[in-house]
Amino acid sequence: PGTPEPVEATAVAPPSPEPETAAFMTPSPKPVAATTFGPSFKSEDLTTFLKKCADEDKVKKGCDYLNHYFKVVNGSQVVQFTYDDKGMPVGHKILTVEDAKKLVNKNRVGKVNLMHEFVCSSDYMQYNGTVFDPANSQPKNVINTFYGFNAEHLIQSDVEPNKQGLEFMLQHLKALCGDIEEHFQYVLDVLSYPIQNPGKKSDIALVVKGAQGCGKTTFFKRFIADKIYGKPLSKEVHGGVGKFQAKLAQKLFIIIDEMHK
Repeated sequence: PGTPEPVEATAVAPPSPEPETAAFMTPSPKPVAATTFGPSFKSEDLTTFLKKCADEDKVKKGCDYLNHYFKVVNGSQVVQFTYDDKGMPVGHKILTVEDAKKLVNKNRVGKVNLMHEFVCSSDYMQYNGTVFDPANSQPKNVINTFYGFNAEHLIQSDVEPNKQGLEFMLQHLKALCGDIEEHFQYVLDVLSYPIQNPGKKSDIALVVKGAQGCGKTTFFKRFIADKIYGKPLSKEVHGGVGKFQAKLAQKLFIIIDEMHK
């Protein structure tokens, strides 16, 4: 849906959750087959890998191994990735080339530092920069550090959402909207718009008022922020955002709690 017209919404206490509600919100993932690569680079794993390679292949095979975890930007920076159990990137950090070389000091092949060989090799793509782009519209030679919503990762990991739990959360939201269908559908539109249209911003901020303990945090923080967006893409602040907003960079869902204080 497009950006909806504003209406006034109220919040009331939701029905008391059943004891097993927490289980509905945290379904158990199915087991997945082990992969060649772990979720993050470890020097000892590279050592084990190189022991299985013929001596004449160790430099090339070692660079191929590094290419899974590292990408070179402009010849001067190295982006190091971490992955989930499906091999999908979920995080990164940016290193200088010198710092990246130190990570593999113990993995030298003779006198060859594999990271130096990897950075200088024309066999591997070098990128022109990094960008955080939920719309995924960046050129192919630019690394996108938006890795998707947490809910997408759960689905890709073969997690089966518990329909009963999802229905409970929808009823919980409807209760926060005073059991008024028009208000409920309006809030659903506001919440779904940036997820259905990654990279587009809504010009609407929801102001949710209700007595302490009515379940605002349960729905907006624990469910929407933590479960749907994921902690890397969401942020909770208290009172206001203040003058220094670097902490809100690359956050797609922001909760301002107790803003009247």
